[in-house]
Amino acid sequence: MEVKPQHRAPTNGVPRYLPGHHPNPLRRMYTYIEEEGLLTTGEVCERLGISESSYHRFEASGVFPPSRRWGKWPRPAMRVFSSAAARALASALARHRRLRS
Repeated sequence: MEVKPQHRAPTNGVPRYLPGHHPNPLRRMYTYIEEEGLLTTGEVCERLGISESSYHRFEASGVFPPSRRWGKWPRPAMRVFSSAAARALASALARHRRLRS
């Protein structure tokens, strides 16, 4: 970290935070997910045309199989999906809608 002349002034001081100095762990997690080509719950729900709460309801009721989780303690385990898993969810949703009609 570079201490500049304005940091020595009594009114300014050394800044507490420098952008990018401590990478945000959530940003790193999302970067990894994007690099691996995985999809988040929101992206899958957008493709399926349902809300995230509907997705969670379908998963709890057994319409959707349990999803793969990614993340390490203490961060929450995020649901991540491959393209194949997203297609399987679309077919499960279509099957569910056919049975309800």
